[in-house]
Amino acid sequence: MYLPPWISRDEFHARTEPLVKLLWSFGNDGRTYLFGKDIEPYKRSLHNAVVFNEFDATAREVLDMDRFRDGFTITDRRLFLRAKVRLEQLERLLRLQFCSGDYRRVEIKPDSVIYCDIPYAGTAEYDKNKAFDRAEFLDWADAMAEPVYISEYAVNDARFKCISNHEKRSKMALSRTTNPFKIEKVYVNRAGYARLMSSRRTATM
Repeated sequence: MYLPPWISRDEFHARTEPLVKLLWSFGNDGRTYLFGKDIEPYKRSLHNAVVFNEFDATAREVLDMDRFRDGFTITDRRLFLRAKVRLEQLERLLRLQFCSGDYRRVEIKPDSVIYCDIPYAGTAEYDKNKAFDRAEFLDWADAMAEPVYISEYAVNDARFKCISNHEKRSKMALSRTTNPFKIEKVYVNRAGYARLMSSRRTATM
């Protein structure tokens, strides 16, 4: 059985095989290495643990074990790793503190990531919420020093950049003649966009 070797950043840039360029590039663009410099050692350790059952200190610490038991296929190892990551994500989620009230009164701590699911503009059902001042909210989001991500159909404000969009089935479609799908987008404020661009530049270095 073929066991795919780890391809380092330097090796990726030195090699010319199309398969290497495709599989080990970010977004399969063939140019940008798949991982940022800061997480490359971590990814290499887990790759070697899953593919070759070779554990270094990082893999032992992350997986809390010295090796996978005999009989585990690579697929079994990947599923184990995925389940462990999801469990850790759930444990972190359970440590979150939830609150409700005016968004302007929420304490934003340094290095926070803020996600806002606001009433959508131009939608009759949501526009009934007359208490929500969209312009004031956008001013608040733009003033934040931390990344603020906003779900919307459209944010017509040059201060915010659209970074993602996906098709979503609308529960408000009333008939077969009404298109039940809408394009929901995710926008980010200027601070968040600058941080994204900085991370992308680091990944390509």
